[in-house]
Amino acid sequence: MLSVQLPEFGKALATSMQANIIDQTGLSGGYDVRLRWATDDSPDRPSILTAIQEHLGLKLESIRAPTEVIVINHVERPSEN
Repeated sequence: MLSVQLPEFGKALATSMQANIIDQTGLSGGYDVRLRWATDDSPDRPSILTAIQEHLGLKLESIRAPTEVIVINHVERPSEN
């Protein structure tokens, strides 16, 4: 079991799911989280999206939202001094 605040939980999920996740719950404070979902080692468990909804009562929705993007227009090798 892990005690975590929802913004940090969202960041961990984003890393795990390789997706951008924005916390729009408006909830504050710490929460005890224990989440188990299907992996290659345990395919009998629910998907991560189902586990989040069934175990935590949270729902992930796909929306369009502004996000920060880094654009590299040009790259050069550094010159030798």
